[in-house]
Amino acid sequence: MRERWANLGVAAEDYLDYVRSGRLPDPLTKDAATEVVRTLLATGGGDERTVSWWLDSLARRTGCLHISEMIYWPAGRSWTAEEIIDHAWS
Repeated sequence: MRERWANLGVAAEDYLDYVRSGRLPDPLTKDAATEVVRTLLATGGGDERTVSWWLDSLARRTGCLHISEMIYWPAGRSWTAEEIIDHAWS
């Protein structure tokens, strides 16, 4: 059973999925972040796990903890991907 775990509490299969689809580029450029947000706005992002990884990573790496709210619950305003990233980057 020990060989199934990649790290404390992280199953190897889950980590492999994260590496293949959920990890953002490093370093994260403004263009790459905009493309991720554009994908989330257009398609919802795919499976729930990938969306969660993207949103958590965007929040941590931009410092904008409410980025998911701007994408999914825009509070009476529709934001473009560029506007969201401009706000998050500021």
